[in-house]
This record gives sequence, structure tokens and C-alpha cells, in this order.
Amino acid sequence: MAERTYESITFVPASTHTIPAGDTVNVISGALSTIDRAIIASDTPGVPAMLNILDASMVVSSCIFTDIDASGGFEIDASDGTSIDGGGNTNITFPASSNTNKAIKLWWISNSTWRI
Repeated sequence: MAERTYESITFVPASTHTIPAGDTVNVISGALSTIDRAIIASDTPGVPAMLNILDASMVVSSCIFTDIDASGGFEIDASDGTSIDGGGNTNITFPASSNTNKAIKLWWISNSTWRI
């Protein structure tokens, strides 16, 4: 288990960024923000990785969090409606309507249409 501290961190849009399960990443300042959703997840499903935010005013938007434990720092406020709860997260606030690995049914309607 490793612990790394960064002055700031930037996630590449539309990419998956994994943190080794059990490792800790501390972010001093900056923003977790992208224009096209970035996935931030533990590299082992069901085993959380620590992402500690040390700046209470950090902006978070357009991120998908999965198996991230943020309990070592300020609560991550991802409630602006652009981020998604991928499940298994601690100390991250999502809007009440956030997707949480919910199953949906799709029906094949014609040769080119799926319907929810």
C-alpha cells in the first residue's frame, strides 16, 4: 500500500483513471472536473482506494466514481448533477437522482431501435 500526495490533479476527459486498491492519493488543491466524464475507480472492484481531498473548496464535475473512499479528507461534493455514483463510494455526495449501477430493461423495437 502506497501513499502519494499531489499539489493538484487533472483527469483526462473520457478516460478511466484507477487507483490501486488500498493505496491513498492525497490532493492538496485543484479541481476534479472534465468536459466529458472521467472514470475514477479502484483497480480492484469491491475493494476501495483512498482519494483524500485536502481543499474544502475543490470543484468536482463530470466524474464517475467507483469504489473510492474519501473519508480521509473533506467530503467530495459531486452533487451538481454531472457526476455519477458507480457504487462502493464513501464520503462522496451525489444528487438524489444519480445513477447507482441500476439495471434497466431494454426492448428491441425494430431493426435499428432500442427502447428503455
